[in-house]
Amino acid sequence: MIYITNPAWIAEAYTSYAKINNPLVFYRSILRPQDIVAPWPAPNRPPINMWNPDSASVWSGQTTDTQYITLNNPSSLFVDYIAIAAHNLGDFFYSVSVERSIDAGTTWGPLSVPYSITGREPIVFFFAAQILNTIFRIRIDRTNPSADPPIIAHIKMGRAFPLYRRIFSGFEPSLMKKSKTIQNGSDSGQYLGQVVIRSYRETSDLIQKNQPNTFVRNERIPFRRHCQGEPVVANTAASTFIIAWRPQKHPSELVYGWATDINYPKNETGNSQGGFMEWSISVGAIA
Repeated sequence: MIYITNPAWIAEAYTSYAKINNPLVFYRSILRPQDIVAPWPAPNRPPINMWNPDSASVWSGQTTDTQYITLNNPSSLFVDYIAIAAHNLGDFFYSVSVERSIDAGTTWGPLSVPYSITGREPIVFFFAAQILNTIFRIRIDRTNPSADPPIIAHIKMGRAFPLYRRIFSGFEPSLMKKSKTIQNGSDSGQYLGQVVIRSYRETSDLIQKNQPNTFVRNERIPFRRHCQGEPVVANTAASTFIIAWRPQKHPSELVYGWATDINYPKNETGNSQGGFMEWSISVGAIA
């Protein structure tokens, strides 16, 4: 679920080109391993696991008491989103909110109201860009007395990447396209029942009519480098991202995934028609 409190985005003035339902990609994360602090983790589930984009390595609290995960921004970089991927918060209807401090953590103020989480989809708080030296934290409150301790695999914090245009016909939302690798038979041809070897989500799209300079060269090329494993900031997590394909209309349709293929942009029209470029991406995502 994406929770949008960014007034400029709602007013369609977030960038010179982005509109309310242009897809948002959350890949630029400024967090380094030492920037994530969570006291009293469960044994063998330290906070550093939330930096690692691997969704199998997780952090967990020892109890179900209120948990605070502090996210430091020592390099004073712009931040307009905080995202959580691969978690159990919706299994037990945990309440989650984000807060900020402008005095090195002495006092805290809310950036969002608390939201009761349902489901296991990624959680994104998308808000107006904050002052550069802000410290953030995620607050997790129990609402179910029989809840298990909270579990989180990955957290991102940084600036959102809005695509140049909306996605229209031919696109298959990945939340609706769940794929399975299934083995049914033996080498001799006998039916052995259905064994699911792998379950995942996938989608692909061709994005056309992209402005070649302000978008493709300044925004799209860095995203490709991230997908290929180059960190945006030294010691920050690369490769994965969260995508909301229609953030205002379908705020619950988010997936946490990676590019299985992302091509180089190529010329689509001549200079007389704007010199637009097109590019494509194939995405795999956790089920």
